[in-house]
Amino acid sequence: MKLSQLFISVLFVAFGISCADNDVSADSEPVNSEENAKKEVISVESIDEIVDLLAPESQSFAVIPNEECFIKCAEGTSIYVPAFTFVFADGSPVENMITLEVKECYSLSTILAEDLQTRSGDEILETGGMLNITASSEGKPLDIAQGQSMVVAMPKNGQTSNMDLFYDQHSTSGMDWIQASEYNINNANNLNAKGPNDIKSSSLEDIEKYYSYQFKVSEYSVTLRDLILEGTDITLLEYFENGKYTSESDAKLFQENGWRVEYDFHIDDSGARYDYAQDVGEYSVPSEKAYNILLKYLKEAPRFIFSSAKNLHHTIPYSFGIRATKKIDKEAYKKAIYSKYSKNKSDAIAKMGIDELDNFVFAVADLGWINCDRFWDLDVEKTDYLVKVEQPENAKVVAVFKDIKSVMNGHVENGLVVFDNLPMGQAINVISINLQDGKPKLCVQPTTVDGNTLELANYKSFSLDELEQVINGAF
Repeated sequence: MKLSQLFISVLFVAFGISCADNDVSADSEPVNSEENAKKEVISVESIDEIVDLLAPESQSFAVIPNEECFIKCAEGTSIYVPAFTFVFADGSPVENMITLEVKECYSLSTILAEDLQTRSGDEILETGGMLNITASSEGKPLDIAQGQSMVVAMPKNGQTSNMDLFYDQHSTSGMDWIQASEYNINNANNLNAKGPNDIKSSSLEDIEKYYSYQFKVSEYSVTLRDLILEGTDITLLEYFENGKYTSESDAKLFQENGWRVEYDFHIDDSGARYDYAQDVGEYSVPSEKAYNILLKYLKEAPRFIFSSAKNLHHTIPYSFGIRATKKIDKEAYKKAIYSKYSKNKSDAIAKMGIDELDNFVFAVADLGWINCDRFWDLDVEKTDYLVKVEQPENAKVVAVFKDIKSVMNGHVENGLVVFDNLPMGQAINVISINLQDGKPKLCVQPTTVDGNTLELANYKSFSLDELEQVINGAF
């Protein structure tokens, strides 16, 4: 994944360097060795070239499709691949040698180079590392087969917080992470969606048992919101939606067929409903069977308590319509996920010869980017933080939160770099790389998230070593 010159991202870093007080230029004479070259002042034609220098190497491993495989990566990642894990996109088996490729991003500099961030929706994440795992055979990309998973162990590197598995969910605003259990639920709600699914059920019945179905009121006359049903303390709306008085099988029929129907009726002096008439509204999805089901429940429901509503008229019709939804029991579904893979994961840990005290271990059921994270729970006010940079089209603004390992991306609005929903009062360092007269310059500015606009200035020359130290030396 490469960054375009026009893309602006931001990392929040705790590194005690200010733009005005610290010159990070290198004074060493140019040499030819690759190691010492990292100490030379960088001279490039674009920001992308700097990013390429920081990018992690892709590691390749040969996997025999019908044999289990144990992989150890350069930065300490361990991967257990059971036999017959992979299939082609159409589900057909793999017969020839498989190439498994892994990119490890444990340092902030490699995270930056791959244009990654640590945000899940509006929530900030603390990362324990990110991996990109892909597989191919015969030049074609592979998927993980239904019901299969790899076991991935990511070194804790001194981190003591509990971490969860997150999958990459790209949105219109770029990379966004979603917790594995939540992503599984999303995919269960859409069985045709491609994405990580730890249960990876082979049949609809396996997933169906976690769903419940219920009616939802789709249209109603406002007066019905106040009318109480006789012998109860609920309205007609609550009568349909609380599930006590209606059949879940009827609600399932509505949901599966997409039915949405409405009746008009009058109310007499005793509060009884009469003179029912089918109403085909703008949003109706009619069916005679659906109308019959709704009419049955309307006739079974108690009459209204006439005195419970104001402005009740006998001469005008009242409207009432329903549809149905389904929802998944998240807790039961999560327990099923953990139950399904707990034994397989334990067996794999023993085979891999790793210590779970030193590693975050996950059952991974999809290829692509994964992230080892936890939510950073802060009960503080949030604000959109603004950074002013000269010629933002030629700049890259990066930084890291002082207290956690967290990388954020921003977006440009009206010539400013904007970072949405940052916690007020948090200490950060903002780092910017800017091209000036064809040469990259570096600025690092410590600050605190507040309602003010930060203006960056006083850029200095830098070497690759110094850039890596600034980014990775935050902790």
